[in-house]
Amino acid sequence: GLNATGLGLSKDGVLYGVPIVASVTFTATATDANKKLAAGRTGTGASQAFTIVFASNKKLASTISAASIVIKTGFGSDKKNVGKDGVMYKGIADLGAEAIASLSGKAFSIRIGTYTSPIAAFDSTGKANTAKGVIPTVKASVKKLGLLSAAISKDTVTVGTISGATIQLPVEVRVGDAVIGSEYLTFTVKTSKTGSTLTYKGDVSNDTAGSAQLLKVVGADDKAGTGDAWKVGFLGRFPSVANVGASTSVTVSIGASYTNTVTLTNKSGKLSGKGSNKSPVVSQFSLDTAKKGVGSFTTGVLTKASTLIPLAGTPGTVQAFFATNLTFSGGAGMDGSLALFAKGSKWASQ
Repeated sequence: GLNATGLGLSKDGVLYGVPIVASVTFTATATDANKKLAAGRTGTGASQAFTIVFASNKKLASTISAASIVIKTGFGSDKKNVGKDGVMYKGIADLGAEAIASLSGKAFSIRIGTYTSPIAAFDSTGKANTAKGVIPTVKASVKKLGLLSAAISKDTVTVGTISGATIQLPVEVRVGDAVIGSEYLTFTVKTSKTGSTLTYKGDVSNDTAGSAQLLKVVGADDKAGTGDAWKVGFLGRFPSVANVGASTSVTVSIGASYTNTVTLTNKSGKLSGKGSNKSPVVSQFSLDTAKKGVGSFTTGVLTKASTLIPLAGTPGTVQAFFATNLTFSGGAGMDGSLALFAKGSKWASQ
């Protein structure tokens, strides 16, 4: 099936996931409410063959990153025919400049393998819950910094064929129209007499196709009014084929024209490099390539001309965008951006 390619095709016709192959060929069928099959594009047959070719890409740019997922599947139903399966999800969504209140009335959903969750609508506080008494039950919320959690219960969850101690599955999360993000993740499998529990723990080894996004950005105007010094937190879980751990340098680009290359050393899977914090360079860089994939970098004061990010204290300034690109010596890298909001002489991401 498609699972081995990093992709999934849901029952409602959505192709999602992260491709890990150069091309894929599959046959799809479409069935209407009367269980009648649609013809192919030529008007004949009862299916359609598709071939998709993917361009190779060494740069990651994610809008969603799962921290943990627990799936209960195959546990059957109770005497009232209510499913005993469910999904617990925690992760980080990149909302960009979208205010949480603006999600009101918009949908939350999740797809895993062949499973598609029920849909719940967000309210103005970032909560998306199904109505009381509605089964299956969805309780989801998104909070400051994009922290996303969801619990789906009283459902029948079928993700595909389960065999062995692990399973790789595509996962898609939709947060209104602000985030539609996919990953391809490795779950451990524990099977009992009553069902199976699939568990994903967010780290480099389980993030099969890789994920990368900015987590937090803060900036501070310098007193001379030339620019800002920056502190950036990011997630960089690169697939093993990228071999980022062997990198000897990383080039950091910010905004319109700023670039700086930092020499790196690897100690027990942690890349690190340093520069002068009194110069307009990257003064510190670190990335855990072995476990959690969490990284950070700080800079000296970078001029507003090089980044095109105005001083936070400029009268009338409310919002800006921080965009960065990291390119490691082996060619792998990541792109990321976050909306910034001014408060006094400081910038901070949502």
